[in-house]
Amino acid sequence: TLSMRFDRERIVIEPSSCTIAGGVMKLSGETILTGEEPVFDFKLTAQNALLWRDDLMIARTSGAITLKGPLSLARVEGQLAIVDSLVYKDIELIPLQSRGTTVSPPELPKFSEGAEEEFNIDLPEPLNNWPLNLKITTQDPMLIRGNLATGEITGNVNVTGTLSKPRPTGSVVLSEVEAELPFSTLAVKRGIISLRPDHPIDPLLDIRGTASASSTSMNIYVFGPVSAPKYQLSSDPPLPEREILSLLATGSTTADLEDPTLAQAKLFQLFLDETRRKANAADAGPILRSLRPPLNAVRELDLRVAEGDPFSGRRFNSASLKLTDKWALVIQLDDEGNTRGLIRFALRSR
Repeated sequence: TLSMRFDRERIVIEPSSCTIAGGVMKLSGETILTGEEPVFDFKLTAQNALLWRDDLMIARTSGAITLKGPLSLARVEGQLAIVDSLVYKDIELIPLQSRGTTVSPPELPKFSEGAEEEFNIDLPEPLNNWPLNLKITTQDPMLIRGNLATGEITGNVNVTGTLSKPRPTGSVVLSEVEAELPFSTLAVKRGIISLRPDHPIDPLLDIRGTASASSTSMNIYVFGPVSAPKYQLSSDPPLPEREILSLLATGSTTADLEDPTLAQAKLFQLFLDETRRKANAADAGPILRSLRPPLNAVRELDLRVAEGDPFSGRRFNSASLKLTDKWALVIQLDDEGNTRGLIRFALRSR
């Protein structure tokens, strides 16, 4: 609904509202026309309003923004709170439709192909010179949800500058992020993305994560600008960076993968894990949907193919069924045909 009054001296918008995608926005205010140029005094409020939506993100906001001042230099100010927002991304590790695959050398993913030093929004005059002063916070943590990753995003950001040249300051924090890699889990307790007013689309990263695979504990530290991030890798026992990347990507060292049988076994395990995820996807086909009951019945079943025993050097296949947070039932079959069953108790220290 829109309610407006007009006379020769001013245009008045009575409190009016609009509902879009489940959120409500309300607008009120007036424009005074008696001077040399129009003078604005408007207020826009939002309640769970849709701010952005695409294949990666759904962002909603609640808050208020005001527009006050003459046409030549009106100010945009306000506070916005991010609410009920979600980052969702499905990652397909193996395209199940393909007949083959090519294994590339392991490397960390690129954050950006190169950020521009100068960031401007093309707006006509005088809108481009309107001063900007916005405070953006997270009332509810933005949830990270996907087939491989979970976590939360919070932030406290101030945006100043002008409409054509916004300049953000503040930080965005990643908390309790876990990414399920094919053969390990990458955990980030806390990561900070610091925004820089002089480089508005090239923030600084400070992200630390841990992972383990094949009895090796790994630490990952990513830092520097998004356009040219750097990283440091360390492990216990100590390994070269190339071997750490190989463990993260495949769960095995490069020397282990020289064995064609082991490489094929790792690929088969990756295929099984991806099939389980695909079967539970919303767009799963009839064949994959038929696999849901048995796969969901053993949701806590962890299959491992051609794992190495660091003490004996033997290879074994295993199935681990999680009974509780600390107890698990494990069945193993080694490369000599020997089998064994274990009741495993996990003791963790921090």
